[in-house]
Amino acid sequence: MWSPLVVMIMVSMAVVFQCDVAGGINLKWPPPPRKAVTHTVGGSNGWGWSTSSSLAEWVKGKAFNLGDTLHFMYSSSSGHNVNRVNETEYNNCKTKGDNLWTSGSDYIKLNQTGWQYFICNYPGACGFGDTGMKIKVYVN
Repeated sequence: MWSPLVVMIMVSMAVVFQCDVAGGINLKWPPPPRKAVTHTVGGSNGWGWSTSSSLAEWVKGKAFNLGDTLHFMYSSSSGHNVNRVNETEYNNCKTKGDNLWTSGSDYIKLNQTGWQYFICNYPGACGFGDTGMKIKVYVN
């Protein structure tokens, strides 16, 4: 059996702890949703290839989250395009063209977590090493 003094101390500590927690923590649940972001692939250079800029470098340090959108800007009149591909197609720069965009201003929503891969299947465009028209992004 607890003595009345011990019970009173325990109750006092519980009240102080609850007040401290309630006063110091935002108890809103669930937290407000994160606003989705639109990323313009390649920045001001757009979706293209060059020896002076690398799309792989553009990806570094960026956070891509579920619900974000990639905006691919490129010259569609030159035959360039965007393909969402799997890892093997990305590594080999070859695709069946099942997930193909060709408008020159394509918005692609990141609707699943994990690695997502994109290439241009215009002949020779993807295969320029790190400066080719291909990116992979990890979606949180």
